[in-house]
Amino acid sequence: MGNLEPQYLMSPILPQKGTAVLAGKPDTGKSQFARQLCIK
Repeated sequence: MGNLEPQYLMSPILPQKGTAVLAGKPDTGKSQFARQLCIK
């Protein structure tokens, strides 16, 4: 059957597969957070 437990890039925020949304008010650091994810 395989592993039924979800895999995460950043547990438990971003799933390894599928779609995720990064949303929030202006000037809360969304772009900086996204850049840091690209670096790691």
